[in-house]
Amino acid sequence: MTSQSRLSRAMALMLCSLLSLTLCYTVNAQTDFSNWQVSGPGATLTVQDGFAFVTYASAKHEPITLTPAKPITIRDEARHITFNWARQWGDCDMTVTVTDAAGQNHDLKCETSQADPEVVLSNFRLAQQFSMWHTVQTIPFGKPDVSEVNKRFNAADAKKVLNLAWPRPLKITAIKLKPVLAKPGKRWGGLYAPPERIAMNDRGEGKLVLTNLSWDTVDSKDADFYSMLSDRLRFGRNLPATLFVDDLVVAHPKIHGIQSLRYQIQLFEGYTGRFLWSTDQTIDIDLRDPISLFKQRIELPQVPTGRYYLKTLVWNANGVLLDQRNQQWWVAKSPIATFDSTPVNKLGIWWENGQAATSRNTEKSSDTFTLHTTDTYRQSLPSNAKLHVTVNDFNEQSITTSQPQLQDQIMVRFDAQPGADYFAIAEIRRGKQVLDQRILHIGKIGENPLNTAVNSQSQSRPTRDAFLDHTVQLQPEYRVPTTFYDGYYPWYNHDDADAYEKWLQQAKLFKSPTICVKAGWSDVEVLPGVYRWENLDRQVMAVRDTGLKIMFAYTPYASSPCVPIWLQVQAQQDHRGDYKDRFSYRYSSKSPGYAEGRQRFWQAVAKRYGHLPWVIGYRIYTPAITSHVDPHAGRMGYSDGMQQAYAKWLTARNLPVEPIAPLMVVDGVPLNKVPADFSKSWQNTVMFFSDCIIESDMSLAKAIRAVDPTSLIQIDRKNEPYAIERMIPQMAELDIALKNEAAPVFRDAMLQSMCIQGGVPYLEELHRHVPTSRSISDATSYFSSHLSKSIFWLLRWSTHSFEHPGNHPVHGNFAKPHGYDYALQSVGAWQKYIQGDYLEPDVLVFGSRLSNQITGECRGYYHAIDGLLTYQAMIEQHQVPAHFANEHCDWVDLSKFKLVLLCGAVQDKPIIEKLVSYAKRGGHLAMVADAGTLLPDGSTSDLRQQLANMPNVTTLAAPQRMKLQRAELEWAWPFEHDRKQIDTLLAHANVQRPAIVSTDSDPAFQVQVRKTADGQKVYVAVMRNWHGWYRNNIEFEEQLAAKWGKATGKLQLNAIASGKWQVKQLLRQPRDLGIITVTDAPVIIDLTAALGGEVQIYEWVKSK
Repeated sequence: MTSQSRLSRAMALMLCSLLSLTLCYTVNAQTDFSNWQVSGPGATLTVQDGFAFVTYASAKHEPITLTPAKPITIRDEARHITFNWARQWGDCDMTVTVTDAAGQNHDLKCETSQADPEVVLSNFRLAQQFSMWHTVQTIPFGKPDVSEVNKRFNAADAKKVLNLAWPRPLKITAIKLKPVLAKPGKRWGGLYAPPERIAMNDRGEGKLVLTNLSWDTVDSKDADFYSMLSDRLRFGRNLPATLFVDDLVVAHPKIHGIQSLRYQIQLFEGYTGRFLWSTDQTIDIDLRDPISLFKQRIELPQVPTGRYYLKTLVWNANGVLLDQRNQQWWVAKSPIATFDSTPVNKLGIWWENGQAATSRNTEKSSDTFTLHTTDTYRQSLPSNAKLHVTVNDFNEQSITTSQPQLQDQIMVRFDAQPGADYFAIAEIRRGKQVLDQRILHIGKIGENPLNTAVNSQSQSRPTRDAFLDHTVQLQPEYRVPTTFYDGYYPWYNHDDADAYEKWLQQAKLFKSPTICVKAGWSDVEVLPGVYRWENLDRQVMAVRDTGLKIMFAYTPYASSPCVPIWLQVQAQQDHRGDYKDRFSYRYSSKSPGYAEGRQRFWQAVAKRYGHLPWVIGYRIYTPAITSHVDPHAGRMGYSDGMQQAYAKWLTARNLPVEPIAPLMVVDGVPLNKVPADFSKSWQNTVMFFSDCIIESDMSLAKAIRAVDPTSLIQIDRKNEPYAIERMIPQMAELDIALKNEAAPVFRDAMLQSMCIQGGVPYLEELHRHVPTSRSISDATSYFSSHLSKSIFWLLRWSTHSFEHPGNHPVHGNFAKPHGYDYALQSVGAWQKYIQGDYLEPDVLVFGSRLSNQITGECRGYYHAIDGLLTYQAMIEQHQVPAHFANEHCDWVDLSKFKLVLLCGAVQDKPIIEKLVSYAKRGGHLAMVADAGTLLPDGSTSDLRQQLANMPNVTTLAAPQRMKLQRAELEWAWPFEHDRKQIDTLLAHANVQRPAIVSTDSDPAFQVQVRKTADGQKVYVAVMRNWHGWYRNNIEFEEQLAAKWGKATGKLQLNAIASGKWQVKQLLRQPRDLGIITVTDAPVIIDLTAALGGEVQIYEWVKSK
């Protein structure tokens, strides 16, 4: 071992000892597994040196249960049970059973650093590089904060909240493992190749190791130290951040037993920050032995809060470089504000000041960089070792190579182009062996003009409304892997130009006016001020002569690969201080420097391409302030940057400064059992979250328009946009369209209605991105046309799946075969249909987002509005066209509607005044269930007193879940009101349905009617209801037929004038129904048999 290695190891051990002393008061003594037993098919338990080895062979995937000889009592203050586990093979879900003082058992789901298996391996290409060891914690079960409860609730409700906590003491009585089938390409690979692993999982076989069973007594926000190794999804609360040797190198398939390895780890203060610390160790280890790996784990030093960058290298005993890897490390809480970095000369060899990356702003045609070596380092090298220096461009093309003599300073000069980046690589070689390596990522700030002959004159673009008016657009999108996503360093260009060209030719077939191209911030601005434009230039210029127009997309919203690795962003944290359990890659949009940097980048994109006649606009993503749901409800948005922004937000409103209000939840108890939180603190918090999203979107839109004033802009609504309807007036003023994030689901219809009424088009996205069946294509177009002047939806594909379409069930929800042909073939029918104008509804469902935030889900989901179920029921089940509004929709005029259905217990005084005025003017008002009974402060509303004895005001029972004849219960299971009550309401309000579909089928149908302005054409679209949602959207015709079967019914068209009409069916089974004479509406025709989601379009043309 070298002298610097011994020194590094001594420093690491000293730091770890200090850390252990600091943290010992929050981590309980570890529990030994020696007296535990195991039961279940083929299960064995062996305990060795504190490690519990569990094997099982559960062919029917029955659970395996570990039980202690005596229940283990845990401290009353405990909040999570924690331990480490190594999964050698086999996939399983895990829970820990605790028994409370009342004898009730509670199964606590375990969150491992493996996280959601689908997320891990679909979004992390390096998941196969994860160590077999993972950190584990259960969902939280801590007691509520008494002071916070008393602050937020009245005395009676505070007592209820505190009594909901599980009675202490709690005792660990079991750990349960549930073997699960491996999903190809989604779960951890273990020690076996995928085919063998899959076979073992199919047989229900598995082996794992457990150790360090314990618990902690603080949430992350109250911990002294909390961090996440993001590229390993490994967190630690009051524990040192830990790497395992098999995080650094993969076990060779042909090497078994102990081998000698040398590893080197370098820690940097961010990608472009200073060098902080390193260790260089030589060890003997068996990479397949979990005990050996655990005992030789590598603890990182304690550092201040921030985003850090790690580089690792591993050599074998012969000096062969086996692997080099890179990781990001987020530190959210730390007891220290400064860190005494290791002197850079301890590295022995380093570039410049020891940093990993740097950018320079210089007008010189050549640049000089300095490589340093120390005399001690040079003397430690073998006599035949040579220095090799190479400078490569980002396409891995060599710019210069040399073999200078080793000395204190070695000057390396090369020609550097403005706006380009390079990699300076210094290697100590002995023959072909790389004994040591240092890489410096170099960027040169400067202009790199676009190579085009197109004049930079302002172009003429259609307005937003002209672009969308009465059109059908299926917008193909091309996404490429993120530059820094593959994990391998140096980060060379991995773009596949041939794949893009192939996709572009295929995209032409859709004849859409636009295509969507990713302009990823992290792909382009690879270093501060250094833009790697080459790939994007090529993609943009390839569209020049196609007749297509480009919309750029992928402004960052949550996922760290969208954000440059050099940016010091903060990871999102929830109200407990935890990073989101499924993603370490969620960041906070209020991170210092984030908003300004994003605006600068997108202005650079607009400046470079905005003048091109075939570039038409940009798609902006709303920030993601995400949430957990039961059984451990939580809300994100509590990072330091958010807290600082909230303090400013409160100050600007002359409100007392306080922390962002935590979600009032009792761990382990469903949220709907907790009393409603009427506190002003919580209402301020959710309004602040909404303002954060609006500010982010509008500031970026305005920044782009400052450079490209005529550009079309779409705002991509992510799942939790916290009252994004508040932004509709600003979007209308700036001619911006709003695009949804998930379709086809009718839950979008509320937001779609509010947008349409506010003069903002609402666009769709086929989720999960591609038409896997004809029904999914139909349903997406049907929902997109709802109350709209256009049909627009985004779709993505791969060239392979386009060329090899299929129509068969596949594993999971990431199916690959796609129904492109049908999507294209159906455009003509939809184009005719959309030429008609939708009929203005006579009914308005008036809901309350505030009520849902106080008494309901308490989350920012786009559909988290009281009134959702009534709105869905009216349109899907009762076939009544309706608009939607809530307390934020000042632009909605109630007097336009014959009937208003009020939903949501909580309504504020201005809304109450508006409703009373509407009723006094003769408008028909139905109050659904407890609608309007409470004010935002929790006091009783006088709405019903003011409306008492009005003949045009009535009540309506809450919608009920329908009892369908067949199929399993699903998330989107339909609701309906009492049908007789609805019919009576409509009759009293003189509301007539434009069309009705009668059927005995289950599920039933819904219907939309459109007319041309001259009244000479009527279009009717009938869709068999689609009860899937999100993951179910991937279903194929065979699955739909098996689940729901085919069904038919009769269409009764009421909204049609007397006369002769030529009737044709345009979609699905085109047919000519001949001339139908209408004397007095209604007129009735038979429908063709349909699957779920299937749409039939009928055209009625007035005959002379």
